[in-house]
Amino acid sequence: MKTKLYWGIILLSLLLVYPLLMVMKRPLPLHAAGFIVDTSADDLWAHDANPGDGLCADQLGSCTLRAAIEEANALPGHDTITFSSPMTITISPDEGQLPTITGQLDIDASGVWDNIHDKPGVILNGGGQNFSGLVLMADSCHVYGLYIRNFNFNGISVRSGYNNIGGAEDGRRNVISGNGLAGIDINGSAGQNNFVVNNFIGVSPSGTAKEPNIVGISLLDGAASNVIGGYTTLQGNLIAGNTEHGIVVGGSGTNGNILGGNVIGGTPTLGNGRDGVSVHTNAGHTIIGGSNYPGNTISGNGESGIYVSTVTGTTRAEFNTIYENGDSGITIFGANVWVISNTISANNDAGIIVSGAAATGNWLTQNSVYNNGWIGIDLISGGNTELAAPVITSAAPTGAMGTACVSCTVELFSSSDGEGQTYEGVTTADANGDWTYNGSLGGPLATAIATDGNKNSSEFSFPSSVANPPSPSYKQFLPFVTK
Repeated sequence: MKTKLYWGIILLSLLLVYPLLMVMKRPLPLHAAGFIVDTSADDLWAHDANPGDGLCADQLGSCTLRAAIEEANALPGHDTITFSSPMTITISPDEGQLPTITGQLDIDASGVWDNIHDKPGVILNGGGQNFSGLVLMADSCHVYGLYIRNFNFNGISVRSGYNNIGGAEDGRRNVISGNGLAGIDINGSAGQNNFVVNNFIGVSPSGTAKEPNIVGISLLDGAASNVIGGYTTLQGNLIAGNTEHGIVVGGSGTNGNILGGNVIGGTPTLGNGRDGVSVHTNAGHTIIGGSNYPGNTISGNGESGIYVSTVTGTTRAEFNTIYENGDSGITIFGANVWVISNTISANNDAGIIVSGAAATGNWLTQNSVYNNGWIGIDLISGGNTELAAPVITSAAPTGAMGTACVSCTVELFSSSDGEGQTYEGVTTADANGDWTYNGSLGGPLATAIATDGNKNSSEFSFPSSVANPPSPSYKQFLPFVTK
């Protein structure tokens, strides 16, 4: 009896332990894996043979980019894909779009950067297919050192947050050009806190020829708090050559996006076809340059350098250099746009246009505006309430005086063309509208603008010659000379 009981206990123990032994024997998925793509193939055999086993291996034992993404998606943790050598990966029309990236992943081709020609060593070619190059649905991904081209949709579609596309370090720049929609599209409320740094978007890898996307970068429909560029000009992107706008910011909830240190356009032969930056359709609190971020260079674009229409909150354009655009330097159809300390010159139309009865509270202050094809500031159809410009009654190297709207601030400028190239200083009109400025004026012409308590700024005043005091007569030194 005891013997039967003994063997019964042994058998029961084996039945309980056996499943555990089998689980322990089975290989566990790896975390934070690193995969090295060793072939450019993308075909029927390019899929990972056993997603989740921790190995990047297609049906033929190679590690394709498709298999690496499939394996990374199947594993927990933050995975990395690198490349064994330079290669061109042409996406198969039969296999279609690469897998959407659903797990934290770095795709890093910086290690095979072409240092001789200073361009990416890995080309991701869409073959003209109707899908996007990469689709990011996971947070905290990084994409470095790729040349993404010839996709009929976006080069990169971002539907997640905290991702880095490009970087200022060696080999981390992406070239994203020749795609059918946007080079980079950040879209939806999940698209927040992404950084787009030091990429070429819409141009060749050398940055000297157009390879247009339709739009360079789009931030739409709730994409918020994204940074295009960065804290230094080394982090700025070259966004040029695109068929339409360089950067588009639009849609309700598309708030708090920052554009800093970018070159948007360039020469007239390299500029974007329409506006350099277009902000519209209830986008809010967009910052274009500023005290915490370097200004952008916005030039050579087919229409306006910056175009703002129907926005919420305050849109700020600060410390930008805006020149040689086909229309105005800045066109404003919206309200509460602050244009501060920009240099705006040599644009085909006015330096700044403010148009429409809804375009009020637009503060234009301390800018350098000169040599534009039309007047420096043009208020149209009720823009900024068509606030009357000040009148300068006299001007001298030591100051000026005149009249303006009651209690308005009055800014003084020197120029040679009647606009406002050099900001000189500010004063305030009194309760009668009289003002006096006791600072220096370099001339040869003085102009002024007024701003009321609602931050409506006027056009430039009619220019006044800065008259030097007459040279003293020799008779002042010869008191003995009689009449």
